[in-house]
Amino acid sequence: MIYNHIPVIDSETNRIMKQDIFDKGELSRDTIQDIIKLQHLIWPYKAGEKNNEIAIDDYIKDESLAINKSILIWEDNILVGHTEIFCREIESNGRIIDNMALSGVCVRPGFRGKNLGYELVKTAFDIFERGHFECSVFQTDIPDFYIKFGCRTITNRFINSLNAQDPGKNPWWTDNVMIYPGGYNIGSQQIDLRGNGY
Repeated sequence: MIYNHIPVIDSETNRIMKQDIFDKGELSRDTIQDIIKLQHLIWPYKAGEKNNEIAIDDYIKDESLAINKSILIWEDNILVGHTEIFCREIESNGRIIDNMALSGVCVRPGFRGKNLGYELVKTAFDIFERGHFECSVFQTDIPDFYIKFGCRTITNRFINSLNAQDPGKNPWWTDNVMIYPGGYNIGSQQIDLRGNGY
């Protein structure tokens, strides 16, 4: 079921594209293949890593979560932008926090510089503002981009207590972890991400 059909303007050409918000569990396999292909363009697999079929199966995991959405931007029938959000309960100072996981923000090469990444993240944070989450903690390689939305960098130590092999290992793979809204007081203590990084 499409939640919204939001027009998005190409800032260079003023051409109208469409932005859809889907419940992730209702995406067709063809659409998921388009998402995986787009992600693979941005983050190519390393030798020995999963193939597209495994990546498709991984993408549709946890589709039963109450809030688990894919935000997609299309030009004609070509997928040019993607992000996903889902609820990830994290633990801080013995308290469970409903966290909006922001993941897989990407724009197809050739379509960058058109504010499409901005539109994807703005839509994600608009969903956040509907009151389903306390905060959004996520990782990024481009923190300055997210500062424009009112995010800030945090330096807490992160663990994943669900990692049976090494629960104390940092589940993130980039150095920049951010929080939205920037004024949310998550404290300086250790945070349990209660799952893999995203």
